[in-house]
Amino acid sequence: MELTLPNLFHNFLNLLSIGSSDHASLHVLVVHFPIALFFTAPLFIVLGLTFERLSKAFYAASLLLMGLGMLTLFLSISTGEAASETLNLLPDALETLEAHDRLNLQCRFVFSILTGIWAVYVLSFSRLNKVFSRKIHIVILLSFLLIYSYGLLILLSAAHQGGKLVHHHGIKSKLFDRPALSVTPQ
Repeated sequence: MELTLPNLFHNFLNLLSIGSSDHASLHVLVVHFPIALFFTAPLFIVLGLTFERLSKAFYAASLLLMGLGMLTLFLSISTGEAASETLNLLPDALETLEAHDRLNLQCRFVFSILTGIWAVYVLSFSRLNKVFSRKIHIVILLSFLLIYSYGLLILLSAAHQGGKLVHHHGIKSKLFDRPALSVTPQ
């Protein structure tokens, strides 16, 4: 099966039209963005620690990734809540869904605080650089990364519960039940 540009464009337009009429179906498309963004952001903090001359740019990039992570986390939670309203689940699947929901709300809380703290640090970086030595900055940043890793563990647990809903309990998006999204073979 060969993917062509017209087929991909056609499928993209179908996704947009479905998403505009069925908010819940978008969950499967947006849910992976906060995971990728929040796991990538600390790499830029480490790069900033490693390359002192470029640290301000790397820290700003990590803040941008965390900000986008927050936007997509809110969107993922919103679409997930919409998707869950249509489900009729057995007790064990419902228990998994409740754990998934609880962990996602914890993610939203933890990453809201972490993103806020990081924004203050990045926006105050020039002033803080004059006040604190490089060693103090390293201790602050390593402490931040340690706390951030706690957030990543919560995010990983939430993702695991979501994966369990799909792969263990068989819950799938209505988005993939639609034949309009199939790629036509050449």
